[in-house]
Amino acid sequence: MSPQSMTPHLARRAFLALLAAALPAPPAAAVAARLVPPDEVQLADGRVVVLRGVVLWEAGMLEEVRVRRVFGRDRHGRLRAELGIPGRRGDLRAVLLREGRALVDPTAVDEEEAGRLLVLEYRARRRRRGLWRDPPVERADRVRARPLRFALVRGRVRRVGRAGRFVYLDFGRDFRRDFSLRLAPPVVAHFRRNGIEPDLLAGHRVEARGWILEQGGPMIHVTSPLQLEVSP
Repeated sequence: MSPQSMTPHLARRAFLALLAAALPAPPAAAVAARLVPPDEVQLADGRVVVLRGVVLWEAGMLEEVRVRRVFGRDRHGRLRAELGIPGRRGDLRAVLLREGRALVDPTAVDEEEAGRLLVLEYRARRRRRGLWRDPPVERADRVRARPLRFALVRGRVRRVGRAGRFVYLDFGRDFRRDFSLRLAPPVVAHFRRNGIEPDLLAGHRVEARGWILEQGGPMIHVTSPLQLEVSP
């Protein structure tokens, strides 16, 4: 049907349809939510959202959470979405990091995004907010492989070893039983580009973050350079 042949009634309906399509959708209603470690938000309407890039430190309730954008689902069927709290700056991850209620997992997002999240975490750490009132940093010589957990571990490297393309930083006398870090080849290359030779890290103090796995002894697989902080 040509515009000339449309009746006034049909023309008005067409105009209203175009206008409705052009207007932004109203914001979704805010709902209560439960924080479920390590990375889930269970909304009161039954939806489950995964928080990518952060690890929740403890369970808790939120009175109002709003779904801002949905990006799809992960392999477990959970929504990948941006969440926010009405009246609070930034997304939900930013709010939780500023309050000291979460840690950053650099392996779950790209390096640029992880860097932005780490800035928020460092500020909360400096201000001793939330979990940072009593920093949950484990000593490398006391780390146990179980239970499975995301952890911060600090200690002095006793030995550097190699197996294929991987570099291993060992923190105890017995590398078969004591805590170790396994550095993936891209991480090794990153440190070399920035003037740090991983083979020379023996004697240096390192703080690492990641999931502690049991491989002989407790171990963290380091796949992002942002998992490590190296000091003399």
